[in-house]
Amino acid sequence: MQDKELPIILSVFGSTKSTALYQCLLDEVKERFDPHPVSLALTSRIVRDMEAKVRGKAHTAHLLPQNLTSLSRRGYRWALIQSVHLLAGHEFHRLVADSVSSPMRTCIGLPLLWSYEDYIIVAEELIELAKDYSDTGKEAMIFVGHGTDHAAWSSYLALEQMIRQKGIKRAWIGVIEGRPGVEDIAKEVRKAGLGKCVLVPLMLVAGLHVMEDMEGNDNSWKAILESHDITTKIIRKGLLGSKRIRHLFIKHIADALKVIPEGRG
Repeated sequence: MQDKELPIILSVFGSTKSTALYQCLLDEVKERFDPHPVSLALTSRIVRDMEAKVRGKAHTAHLLPQNLTSLSRRGYRWALIQSVHLLAGHEFHRLVADSVSSPMRTCIGLPLLWSYEDYIIVAEELIELAKDYSDTGKEAMIFVGHGTDHAAWSSYLALEQMIRQKGIKRAWIGVIEGRPGVEDIAKEVRKAGLGKCVLVPLMLVAGLHVMEDMEGNDNSWKAILESHDITTKIIRKGLLGSKRIRHLFIKHIADALKVIPEGRG
């Protein structure tokens, strides 16, 4: 295979509610790295099976191991796998394990939050997103991540610190699974004397977690914050809606391509 034909696989967890942003990233990667073949692979078997039920037999999204096996059978010896994940948690390490056990050699593009510069870019984009929906400029900015029991949970704290270093002292990051949770954040916001907030998903796509966990029922973040007398406005927009964030993933792909040896064996 020629170098230009090296396949690029975008590995995403997947979503049953919001897939347009993944398609947007896929289209931009295809345009930027033409003529490399580019495909999408899921790390969530549950998401793939749910989508297959909805779309029927015409559904073609593969789990990553299936994608790698298919490429190997077509004669490819190398592939670049781009992690389309927020941080280097369980999903990223599962991706690494899949690549190690694959029938072909691979190179891995890093997740969104990796280098110092990555954190700065994400912090700046989150601040701008919250400001766009701010009424007074004095609301609390609450960014809500999924959370993880992986050691990468500390990425949330690092990102919060960088947001505050940008001069936004009224910013907090909480998580749906783990700590700090909504009660922790609500107490901090009230302690700071704030009675309004902008609630922002710290997620790549605004899918099921936004609809259910952030605003969907009596146990949602919105309901609990408002029970603490914090008026809440929710932004229903994932990070992949930002062109700068998509271009950061594209940069990670370009960086990964540079380390693949010429004349690959």
